[in-house]
Amino acid sequence: MSDFRKGNGAAWLDFLATRIGRYRQEQIEMLPDPEALQRWLSEQYLTPSTAPNKQDLRRAWVLREALHAAASSTLKGTLPSPAALSAIEWALRADKPLHIRPSKSGVRTVQPRARVRAHRERARAKRATNRSGSR
Repeated sequence: MSDFRKGNGAAWLDFLATRIGRYRQEQIEMLPDPEALQRWLSEQYLTPSTAPNKQDLRRAWVLREALHAAASSTLKGTLPSPAALSAIEWALRADKPLHIRPSKSGVRTVQPRARVRAHRERARAKRATNRSGSR
């Protein structure tokens, strides 16, 4: 049986639940070491290709708190802090080239135009090279 709280509807919500008693004086950190992070990721079917280290653990804590800050802000009807958005965007950058921007309804994700344009230009160049037979 797992020590982690699950069943909140999404992995990121379960991730927020790895810090218990967030608004209390005494809190319980469910991810105190890289091994605990590895167990949590595995239970969420997010097993990484290499075992997490202490730097990964620190980054996970920063991301978790940024997600909490963004969710709390959205529930309050306010904009998340630039620091929270930056931390989330940093975590997303390796996975998908998205940017997070404020919107009237909270936040929205957008794909950077420069990356889209660069990708299209590379694809066109590759097609042209393939047609001409040159490398």
